Amino acid sequence: MTIIICLDKNNGYQFGGKRQSTDRELRKKILELANEIRCDEYTASQFEEDEKSKLYVGDDYLNTINGTCFIEKGDVSNISYDKIVVFWWNRSYPTTKKFIIPQGFKSVSKENFKGYSHDKITMEIFTK
Repeated sequence: MTIIICLDKNNGYQFGGKRQSTDRELRKKILELANEIRCDEYTASQFEEDEKSKLYVGDDYLNTINGTCFIEKGDVSNISYDKIVVFWWNRSYPTTKKFIIPQGFKSVSKENFKGYSHDKITMEIFTK
């Protein structure tokens, strides 16, 4: 399974149970990553109607072996994954939940791009 997660400079991804930020250019990048992006209803709500055709939305979105899951609120501590796509916000936000890249994963690519509301977003891919 591949997981996608957006992190700030301090590895934060949630503040009070909500996403820290969003960006429409980032969403375009996410939709390019797979034929189907699995997520919950909360995450799907940030996508435009014409983008939602590529989404699988359901409470069971993490119940996959080979899928690509966009995590904003979910807990990944009890699932197995072999690839992580991190979108770094390149700034710090208030945070109440963090994600640390697990041991055994290494960075295999890094790409910077300009977002709509963020001057710089970095996409970094980690594999086991």
